[in-house]
Amino acid sequence: MPITNNQDSVALNTGNTKLSVGQRVWIEGETRVRLVSYVTGSAQRGWRALFKGIGSVPLGELRWHVVDATFNPEQASPAELEAAPSIGQERLETGTEPVLHSVSAPSPAAAEAPPDCGPVFDSYLAVHWSSLQKPKQGRDGVWWAELSAEGSLETHNPSTRLTAFEALRARLRTLSEAGARVLLCMDFALGFPRGFAAALGLEARPWLASWALFEARVQDEQAGRKWNNLYALAAELNLELERRGKERVFWGAPSRELSAGLGAERVASALEEQRLVDRLREASGLAWKLYGAPSHASKAILGIPYLHRLRFAPELADKTLVWPFETGAGLAECGKGNIVIAEAYAELPALRFEAEEVEQTAQGRKLLREEASLRGLVLALRQRDQEAALRGDFAGMAALPAAQLRAVLDEEGWILGLFC
Repeated sequence: MPITNNQDSVALNTGNTKLSVGQRVWIEGETRVRLVSYVTGSAQRGWRALFKGIGSVPLGELRWHVVDATFNPEQASPAELEAAPSIGQERLETGTEPVLHSVSAPSPAAAEAPPDCGPVFDSYLAVHWSSLQKPKQGRDGVWWAELSAEGSLETHNPSTRLTAFEALRARLRTLSEAGARVLLCMDFALGFPRGFAAALGLEARPWLASWALFEARVQDEQAGRKWNNLYALAAELNLELERRGKERVFWGAPSRELSAGLGAERVASALEEQRLVDRLREASGLAWKLYGAPSHASKAILGIPYLHRLRFAPELADKTLVWPFETGAGLAECGKGNIVIAEAYAELPALRFEAEEVEQTAQGRKLLREEASLRGLVLALRQRDQEAALRGDFAGMAALPAAQLRAVLDEEGWILGLFC
């Protein structure tokens, strides 16, 4: 019986066997059966299955079985386990026979849509974030839009980041409990240029270590003291980098926030000033710039803590994945009640929607720039999903060289709808 070494704690590499959302998988040695909630990959590069709940996929030598709802690993006899087909094996769509499969080390895989497939998602949410210190509605504030499975389009304009987070958390919970497949798009970078986490000595997966750092150390009191520690924290991190023998990276602040650790001028660093995806996009924003338009770092630092809380909220944690960090380079299916978080911008050519059609959704009401942009984005996402194009958008980085692709999947992230 072939046994291979698994190096991916996020997903099970199933080789040329494509599992389906809802199938049950038992990994030998575990006491519970896993439920497939996402499928990524392609026939050329191999398939990967991600699971709902239970925790990380074990590493090392693994053998696994596809089982039915009656199978109980704690009650199955050794003879039943050895005769895998007798324990309720579900015959796979591919017709592959044995129930026991080898597991190979994962390789990033692009999504491949099966013929005549339907949309991946039911509901589409998009958020315009803000790094303002004071509560603000209207222009430059926080906005979010939702296009429901029924086709209704609503926009919301909470006055603070905390209010937005609470509303989004409640809405995602409602949608998930109703079985909706949800795509949540944010308009700030979900990762930082390669090497940032290592320069700070952070352990674990770089993207997640950075998220945890900012969730733990960002203080945001927009509604109360009308204050946050954005500039003070950036100064602390610059000084920590210097103590580790690295160059500081963050720069830019109003005069009252300048300090020994944070200056107004651009700094030289061994780290890239932009992620690979931003360089390919020819974006003007710089990853470490905190003050003055465009200041991408401010929105990311003040957005990631809330996104971390959404991702790991108890009622959402086993239903949510962050693309591409947790899905790989692609997304073929999304299970009922599950949520995918991605980075997306309405100005990308692939996600543009006709302005006149966007205005029509407002029924004569004048739309602010932020609201119009979000409305256009969710409409474009639904349209591409209905045209079976959205699956390909999730694999926009799949053709990158291996080293660059690994940096994208581990630390930098990608932008939905952008192709390399």
